[in-house]
Amino acid sequence: MSTDTPPPASTPLGLRLLALLALVLAVGQASSYGRQFAGIDFYQFWATGRAAHQPGAGDLWTDAQRERHGARLLAEARAELDGTRRRGSRRLAAAEERAVLETYSTPWLYTLFGVTSSGAYGRDANRTHDAGVLAYAAAVLLLARLVGFSWLGACLAGVALLSAFGPVVSDMRVGNVGRFLVAGLALAAWLGRGASAARHLSAAAVLGLFVLFKPTLAFVPFALTLARCGARDWRRLGLEAAGFSLGAGLAVGLSSAWFGGAAAWASWARTLPQLMGEYPHEVTQGNVSLARLLADLGLATGPFLILLLAAGLGYAAWKSGVRSARAAAGPGAAGAADELADLRLIGLGAVLPLIGAQLAWIHYLVAAVPLVLVLLRPRGAAAPRSAPLLAAALATYVIATEGLRSAPAWHDARVAAAWLIALALVTLFGLGLVPEKRSGSSA
Repeated sequence: MSTDTPPPASTPLGLRLLALLALVLAVGQASSYGRQFAGIDFYQFWATGRAAHQPGAGDLWTDAQRERHGARLLAEARAELDGTRRRGSRRLAAAEERAVLETYSTPWLYTLFGVTSSGAYGRDANRTHDAGVLAYAAAVLLLARLVGFSWLGACLAGVALLSAFGPVVSDMRVGNVGRFLVAGLALAAWLGRGASAARHLSAAAVLGLFVLFKPTLAFVPFALTLARCGARDWRRLGLEAAGFSLGAGLAVGLSSAWFGGAAAWASWARTLPQLMGEYPHEVTQGNVSLARLLADLGLATGPFLILLLAAGLGYAAWKSGVRSARAAAGPGAAGAADELADLRLIGLGAVLPLIGAQLAWIHYLVAAVPLVLVLLRPRGAAAPRSAPLLAAALATYVIATEGLRSAPAWHDARVAAAWLIALALVTLFGLGLVPEKRSGSSA
């Protein structure tokens, strides 16, 4: 827990049980909600993971194989109907939407979906969706407790961030993996607490597995590495480097076995220039990337924006490590402050690519949840700085409501909503870069 958290007040048991019941009901509602949709992103993961074991699968990261496998799977979905649109309709709807597969994810991601596939699309989609809902709800609870929320507050945060947070609702609708990413970050943050070498090794291994699952998380270990360097904590840096290598190596090894060789990783790497370049998806289609918004104004930033953000994150991480070393050398324990600082860096690393990359769908913004919880955590009575808290709350509201997208769906309204969301992300990122002065320690 953070050192500036007030002592927990006694909350009536009945109130705590009601909050827990509300969270359970929110989980149940979310489970039912996701089953209504075809899950067009889940379909791509599921289809590509299974296609790896098809005879003559070929290089799944080429345009020719994307079209070939997309057409083959669409024919399978149509044949599965047996003359009626009742049975298998979710698979068909997804296959028609994804007639050409967009294989830009890593072999490790596709491996996990392939290994867990039963071959029955509806069953697999429901099972993965429910696992994502449960993992996300548990992650929010864990993160909220780590930053200082009471059990009552953590349950209420879970309800709000599951039922009323637009990005996670969108993630459930399309069947993407944002909920699992938050769970992975929460697990890494929890494992990284304390001074145990085994926990530091395990936390880094989890990060290695998840960065290979979704490389946009690479800025998280980047920030933590610079923090260790700033603190001159070479022992922990070595443990985390070993743990990360272990997790990443395991991901590469298992996925290479699934795809029949490491060539799959080379194929994926060849798609990176296209993925990192001027992505064709327009703001009016739902892209909320600041880099894309600036490009539409004639201010194409190329890699400059993401490098600028990385420089800011790197400096903040280094200074965080320096403050940690100074606190450790002074009187009193600095462990809780270090843990909060690490959580802040984890949140910043997850948010950075949402601002600087060329593509950011609204469901990508689920990754902002760790930083949101850090910035909205309870403060002590001696912390009078309400302006940053209000700014974080307003930014979170804008993201939760998807930039007030209830406005008419005309061109300028969509662009205005995208700008609101992008500026909200910049606000959260900027607030996260500024260390908070607390009695006895610094964040």
